[in-house]
Amino acid sequence: MKINIRRFLPHNPRKSQSLVELALSLMFLLILLTGLSDVGRMVFYYLSMRDAVQEGAAYASIYPKHCTQIVERVWSAMGDNSVQVFVTVDGATTCAAASETTQACSGHSIQVQAIQPHFNLATPIIGTFIGGQSIRLQAQITGTILRPPCE
Repeated sequence: MKINIRRFLPHNPRKSQSLVELALSLMFLLILLTGLSDVGRMVFYYLSMRDAVQEGAAYASIYPKHCTQIVERVWSAMGDNSVQVFVTVDGATTCAAASETTQACSGHSIQVQAIQPHFNLATPIIGTFIGGQSIRLQAQITGTILRPPCE
């Protein structure tokens, strides 16, 4: 019994070439698309972090000594309390240690900072390029304390 191998081969070898080109280019495009989705997630998360920090700074400019409420305000605006929130008054003093008469009063600065140390990436291939499967995101806002007046 003789098998005719030509029967199993395509009639036009160019069709096979275009199929291979499609497979290779499709793989590249899918990797690019999944990477773009990770970048989109990262930008969305950063923008929500920045908006939450702005909300916390607006609250802190009126109530600079309400440290716990400032942090809770940022967490509720983000909907994620895994974010680390730091509040500093007048550049170096933590919120809890600031004096209401000399530092946490009108005209001084207050800084609200949110840090997400481990934002997980969904695409493993990006992790090979940046050296890990998570990145650190940070947003901070510096505002001016509006009240209470300094003594």
